[in-house]
Amino acid sequence: MTYAIGLTGSIATGKSTAATFFERHAIDVISADDIARALTKPGEPAFTSIVSHFGQGILKKNGELNRRALRKKIIRHPAERRWLEGYLHPQIRARIENALCDVTSPYAMIEIPLLINREHYPYLKRVLLLETDQELQLKRLMERDQCTYDDAIAMLKLQPREELRRVIADDVIRNDGNPEHLEDALFALHENYLIYSDDNGIKN
Repeated sequence: MTYAIGLTGSIATGKSTAATFFERHAIDVISADDIARALTKPGEPAFTSIVSHFGQGILKKNGELNRRALRKKIIRHPAERRWLEGYLHPQIRARIENALCDVTSPYAMIEIPLLINREHYPYLKRVLLLETDQELQLKRLMERDQCTYDDAIAMLKLQPREELRRVIADDVIRNDGNPEHLEDALFALHENYLIYSDDNGIKN
């Protein structure tokens, strides 16, 4: 099976930047968030079920899902967040496994923001965790989402505790906002992953 690596980290720690790095180096990247967006497009069964559960208030005028409005709902109501995750996550995991069948690069990088255990992803050979300072996270969130400080804090509170992520992480990069540092750290790991995946192929 494809040598698969999980890429995770809290919100605004640089996962998208890391994913882009691996894509630039000809590595197939599978994004759980991209899959979730595909599942929740108008006309998809998941879209219909989510709108039925949350109501028309989570739609934009053009009929698409208003992700910001949905996020506000699940921030205020943890039970609703659990319902949404319980409904979507099994479907996302199934599509990730299907996507792995189409991987042609030496290894695959799977971006899974809420990864805190490997039970549902038994094929993961390693997990790469990105961490950053909380104040930097808050600054990035407010700039990216054009939200208030309080909203950014609320979003961070929805994230799994860092100690849960560290337990399953094989590789950890502390992303302090220095692009050169992140690039160097990712390149060093990329070279290691190429070796690991090659060794895995020999063993199999």
